Amino acid sequence: MAMDFARKFIEKSMERLKPLIRFSASASFIFYTLPWLMVLVVLGTISQKELGLYTASQTYFNSIILWLGPIPTPGGLTTIAIIFIGLMIKFIFFSKWNRRQAGIIITHLGILLLLLGGIMTAGLSREGFMIIPEGEAINFTSDYHQRAVSITPENLAPITINFDTLAKGQELSFEELGLNLKILEHCNNCSCLL
Repeated sequence: MAMDFARKFIEKSMERLKPLIRFSASASFIFYTLPWLMVLVVLGTISQKELGLYTASQTYFNSIILWLGPIPTPGGLTTIAIIFIGLMIKFIFFSKWNRRQAGIIITHLGILLLLLGGIMTAGLSREGFMIIPEGEAINFTSDYHQRAVSITPENLAPITINFDTLAKGQELSFEELGLNLKILEHCNNCSCLL
């Protein structure tokens, strides 16, 4: 009895979803989504001059929601996910799987892999840098966005201060070292606006 109810519920749900599934697999779905992706690329590229590469990338390309003033719009990740889902539905359910359509199938598979790679890179990648002096080896990377000031006294544990807590003119006192520091300048290029 419960199995029949579950089967009927699933069948009715699938019937209701068929128009949405058909629309998401249609060419017009992609046709109306791609112009928004182009707008995001243009806005993100132009804003890099004012915001910087990282902030513009996070704001336009790696965001789920992009706020244009008080209006929420789909961000880059949302737009690419929508295109990916539509193309995946088209690829799995509505492709003609025969030899004559092999070129189209391979092209769609390639686009799907590129979109999936972009989504995975945005979600899982970490940015950093390595300064490798000539003739030496380094086994660590530095994070662009997690800056710290480190004082390493002889035979003592290093003292680390979060860069974001420092300000020009601030005085720091380290009584155990007999050391007083005054911040004369603050590096503006070392912080990022979010």
